[in-house]
Amino acid sequence: HNRVVGGDAAFKKGEHFQGSASFLSSSSRALDGESKNGRGAQAYYDYSTRRFTVAGQAEHYDSGFRMDTAFINRVGLTRGWQYQALNFYPSHPRYRWIKRINPFFWVTGAEDRTQGGTELFVLPAVRFNFTRSGYLRVDYGTGHETFAGRKFETGRMMIDGGAQIKRWLNVGGGTQGGPAIFYDQEAPYQGDRRSMNLRIGLQPNARVNSNTSYSFVTFKNRATDLNVYRVHVLNLRNTYQFTPRFFMRAVTQFDSSRKRVLADFLASYELSPGTVFHAGYGSLYGRALEELSFDRYTATARALFLKASYLARF
Repeated sequence: HNRVVGGDAAFKKGEHFQGSASFLSSSSRALDGESKNGRGAQAYYDYSTRRFTVAGQAEHYDSGFRMDTAFINRVGLTRGWQYQALNFYPSHPRYRWIKRINPFFWVTGAEDRTQGGTELFVLPAVRFNFTRSGYLRVDYGTGHETFAGRKFETGRMMIDGGAQIKRWLNVGGGTQGGPAIFYDQEAPYQGDRRSMNLRIGLQPNARVNSNTSYSFVTFKNRATDLNVYRVHVLNLRNTYQFTPRFFMRAVTQFDSSRKRVLADFLASYELSPGTVFHAGYGSLYGRALEELSFDRYTATARALFLKASYLARF
């Protein structure tokens, strides 16, 4: 069994200040008879105005805490983070294309009792907002993390931006890189990670919407200077709106690390708000093993689904 009891509270004062807090206690017993008990708690606050924002959170989870119905990544952890940002709105006519300049600073620190050490990450950054829904973000982060009892360097330098070039064209992309960890429980090691992405959105008319994104990630072992992996991921998403009530969507994804292609198709008809009928088909294609060589993609899984919902008002 896994039993959890707890409570939470949220509060707000005026237009600018808000916060929340929660407490949980869990009791668990496995099939082999092993029992675990633990507690978890967190507190959060946020104070925001047009000029600045200050926010922070502290949380603690015992090593024996367990909650099967929740999405909790880590236990045995005490962690806190703090965020502060300023907003500048240029008013000079010469800089009307700059809507906002937003420098901010984020820091997080933790004691990880499961991994046997501490972690710290410091991130100064700045965001720019422009006309045509344009934006640019520049980050520089540095810190350390403990994994499997060893202390590793972490960090990143990131540049990301995008803009609505035309009414029918939206373009964005970014790149980042820095020290990272190869997470192996037996033999983790220090490495360097690099990634980049490109995003293109097309909407030639009110009926057609197409989005394409490409991502590339590579990881290098710092000690040997050898490349550990290179991953390419391509996503295609196309939607056609036949009528305000009826549309069809096709999604295709290629993943080079798993050597597979995912294809999904969906048709949806909305008779009235809340009353909808969906029909979908999905297939997964992977490399086939023939004569000890991977040479072509074949279907490895297929699925068909139908869903209907009806909203009744009384």
